[in-house]
Amino acid sequence: MWRYFKTLFLNCVIIFISTILLISSSNVYAAKNSATVVDMTEKERVFLSFSVLAQALNNPNFINIENILPVFPDDYHEQAKNLVSYLNSAKANLVGRFPFEVKTEIWFNPMEITESELDYLAKAEIFLRINNLVSIDSISLNFKKNGFMPTILNADTFMQKINRFVDISIDKNIDLIKEDTAKNFDNQCSIPNERSTEVFVPTNLYSNSYATVPRFTVNKSMELWGHWACSRPYDILALRLIDYPFYEHDMTICMDRNWDRIIANDAPSNEWTVFGSYGAGESNFNQPSGIDVILPDGYIVADNFNNRAMIFKGSVNQGVLSFVFEDEITNNYDNVTDIASAYIKKNDSTYYREFAVLDGGGSKVDIFKFSDYHSFIHELTLLSHGSGYEQVDYPSSVCYARSPLDNYNYPTIYITDLGNNRIIAMRTDDPEYSFRESNYEFPPDAILTSIDTDNYGYIYVTDNANSTIYMFHSSLGDPIAIFGSEGINDGQLYRPNKFKIAKGWAFNPDAWCWQPMILGDAFVTETFAAETG
Repeated sequence: MWRYFKTLFLNCVIIFISTILLISSSNVYAAKNSATVVDMTEKERVFLSFSVLAQALNNPNFINIENILPVFPDDYHEQAKNLVSYLNSAKANLVGRFPFEVKTEIWFNPMEITESELDYLAKAEIFLRINNLVSIDSISLNFKKNGFMPTILNADTFMQKINRFVDISIDKNIDLIKEDTAKNFDNQCSIPNERSTEVFVPTNLYSNSYATVPRFTVNKSMELWGHWACSRPYDILALRLIDYPFYEHDMTICMDRNWDRIIANDAPSNEWTVFGSYGAGESNFNQPSGIDVILPDGYIVADNFNNRAMIFKGSVNQGVLSFVFEDEITNNYDNVTDIASAYIKKNDSTYYREFAVLDGGGSKVDIFKFSDYHSFIHELTLLSHGSGYEQVDYPSSVCYARSPLDNYNYPTIYITDLGNNRIIAMRTDDPEYSFRESNYEFPPDAILTSIDTDNYGYIYVTDNANSTIYMFHSSLGDPIAIFGSEGINDGQLYRPNKFKIAKGWAFNPDAWCWQPMILGDAFVTETFAAETG
């Protein structure tokens, strides 16, 4: 197993990646080898708000619009959507008036943020570029302190300012635009699409007085334990749960697909739980392929060739994890390839839990919501077989989107459409007309086995055939970065199965809800062999 890191371009968010999994990943969270916890302050979220606002104004798809809603008070959400729609119409009308290419872009440059007892005053420059012509103005925003995600107090002023600025800039420059036939428009927000071995920098996964483990492999398993720890590590869930003062858990849970079982650990204990065996009973699996947490103590498993999803209740006793069967979900499935769970914050600041069951052979996804602590209901079924709109061909992996501002899930799913060699996205609360697909052309021989999002909404897609990880913005354009090649050296992967970001949740008794934590680790499972795993 490896660990990687790089400072991302957005607010210097640090992501540590661990390639291979299992044994030592539990100790990543141990006292001397603890995961880096990156927690943004409210002031840092104010800075980030300007970037997210610009993304929505420039690319008003439903994902980017959803991202800006936490910035606004609840009763301004519809007005915020209307603002984005108005500006998009204004730009479309401008483009339609000329026979040559006209491109526009809005961005902000935060200049100064001052703090008082109750709020922040943020002063920023605002830019509108129309081809090579740039208009500049200034704007001041008041952000109310909420203890987590600041919201704009003077939302009316902000919206009026943006509308007026765009209208005046277009009117003032209309004659110059007519003369401007510039064809090359540099988007200053874009990031080169290039293969990089420096996106993640390797470091040791685990080290103590007994062993140093840079990568967990068959050879390392034999050296430490005298036997194979697993046969085919597949999906992995690295999870930190805190409900102070009652408990604090740092769990690593891995699906061993060939041996039909779960392997789990709660650090810093050295005790490992091995649960499950081949079969179709309540404690059996047939090539399990996915696992996720259902807060606060539930786990959902994709039991692939038993054509079902299984729900277990988990508990920890003296560092030993145990799983108790609670329910199973069958809906004429034909190979349940993956599952995903979400904890979603609504516009009224209440929360609900939802999960998705991906039917690979049936080319569909079922959405379920919890009606109370234990009971769930089937909400809807999305997609059908094919290669067109709202269709997929053997989907292989699913995950929920996350807001870059407050880091909660929101009701949008991303799916790797294996047979059509693409990524698709759909809303789960209002799916009509929400279907989107990636424009990027993956290699013709790509095998897209995994998709996941980090706390800031970036998407990571695993290409098993080309030993590559792709990093995308939530708008599903070209990759921000491409990492990996086939091999066992630094910067290389060997037929990776899954790439998963560690999850962290802490219970807030004052708000009576779970709040996301930003953990720096992610894990890649590879083909388990002498030098890989």
